[in-house]
Amino acid sequence: MLDEGLTRRDLTTLDFVTIDSASTEDMDDALYAESTADGNCC
Repeated sequence: MLDEGLTRRDLTTLDFVTIDSASTEDMDDALYAESTADGNCC
């Protein structure tokens, strides 16, 4: 497989927003953003 040997991180505690359509069966288009210490968004 293409992802063999890759290190994965558990991101299930983060609040993602999906941009998939309402009828999708596979929610695979998601965004996550957080503020930096100086108030900017990264």
